[in-house]
Amino acid sequence: MLLRDYQQRALSMLLEAGRERPIIAMPVGSGKTVVFSTMVRMALERKRKRSLIIAHRRELILQARDRLAAQGVAAGIIMSGEAATDHPVQVASIQTLIRRDLPPAEIVVLDEAHHVPSDSYQGVIEHYRDAGAWITGWTATPFRLDGKGLAPTFTTILVPTTCRALCDTGVLVEPLVYAPPGPDLKGVKTVAGDYHEGQLLERMSNLTGDIIAHWKQHAAGKRTVAFTVNVKHSILLRDQFVAAGVAAEHLDGTTDHAERDAVLQRLADGEIDVLCNCMILGEGWDLPSLEVAVLARPTKSLCLHLQQIGRIMRCAPEKDGALVLDHAGNHHRHGLVTDPIDYSLEETVKKDPEERPFKTCKACYALIPIDADICPECGAVCEKKPRRDIEHDETKALEKYDPVERREVYRD
Repeated sequence: MLLRDYQQRALSMLLEAGRERPIIAMPVGSGKTVVFSTMVRMALERKRKRSLIIAHRRELILQARDRLAAQGVAAGIIMSGEAATDHPVQVASIQTLIRRDLPPAEIVVLDEAHHVPSDSYQGVIEHYRDAGAWITGWTATPFRLDGKGLAPTFTTILVPTTCRALCDTGVLVEPLVYAPPGPDLKGVKTVAGDYHEGQLLERMSNLTGDIIAHWKQHAAGKRTVAFTVNVKHSILLRDQFVAAGVAAEHLDGTTDHAERDAVLQRLADGEIDVLCNCMILGEGWDLPSLEVAVLARPTKSLCLHLQQIGRIMRCAPEKDGALVLDHAGNHHRHGLVTDPIDYSLEETVKKDPEERPFKTCKACYALIPIDADICPECGAVCEKKPRRDIEHDETKALEKYDPVERREVYRD
C-alpha cells in the first residue's frame, strides 16, 4: 500500500525514536490506522514480530481489523462475542482484554491514546512494558480535559503533520464555520472538568428553534451529524427536526449494535439528513461523505471540539465542502481546528479544588465569591449584567466565524 508523504514521515519518525515510547499526533482523517497497520505488517513480514492493537470502541476495533486485512494481514479479535484465535496480530477491546490472559506481543499499539491514563489501561501497559514490548500511542488529540498528562506512559511526542498542512494540500476539507455568540452559560457549574450536564441541558434546550432554522438556511439536504448535551437533548432535537419536516434520527449508548449500524447506513445512503447523538460519534466513526456538524453541546474540552469537527473533514467524491454550525460557542473557547497546537506530555496545572473563583465588589473593591449577590464585606448589592435571553428568532442570520472576534471575546 502506498503511503502519503506525511504518513511515510510518521513511520520514519517512529524508527528514529528507537526504544522510546512515542505517541504519534496526527489529525482526524489523516489515516492513523493505515500507518500503524503498515507498521504492524512490516514488523510481521520482516521480523516475525507479534503485535497487539488496543482500542476502546467496537468501531475502532473493526476498523483496525479491516485496514490490516486490506494489507493481507489476518488479525484475531479479542472482544466479547468473538472467538479466540492464535494469530500473531490481535486487535483487542480494552474492556475485554483486562478480563482475560494477555496475549504475547512485541509491539503494542494504543489507538485513541489520550485515554491511557485511565486505570483500565495502566495495568495492561505495565505488563507489556515490563515484558520489553515496544509501546506506541496514536491519537489526533494527545491531551485530556482532566489535566492528566500522557507522561510517563509515553516518553516523546511525534507530529508528522498538522491539520493546517493537510487542509492546504487538499487531504482534508477545511470547514466553513458559522458561530453566533454562544449561549449564556453564566452560573453553569463545572463537573469533572466540563460543564454540568443538567444545567447545560436547561440552557441549550431553548436553542432548538434556532438550530433548525439555521440548518434549513445553510445546510438543507446535506448529511449532518448533531452533537448534543445528553440523550434527552438528542431526542428533543431529533423530534424538533422531524416536526419541521426533516428526516432525522437519534443514537445513544443504549442503541444496540444492529440498530446503530442500520441507522448509520441510512445516513450514508442519504435516507436521512440529520443524525442526532450524544457521545457516540465523536470518535471511531468515519463517513467521508458527511458534510455538516451541528455543535449543540458547549464543552471545555479541546479534545472533544477537535474530534467532533474532524468527522466532517474527510474528502469524498462529489463532496464540495464542510460546514460547522456552532450554536455552542465552542469556537469562541477553542478556536479553529486549523489553529496551531503546542503539544506537551506534561500534566497541565490545575487549581486547588477548594479554591473558589472571585470577583471584585465595585463598592469596596473587596474580592468576593463570584456567585455572591451581596458583598459580605460592605453589604453592597452586587451589580449583575443582565442575562442575555436566548432568542427564538428564526430570521436571525448566522455570521461567519471570525478569529478576530474571538480575540475580542477574550479581551472582554
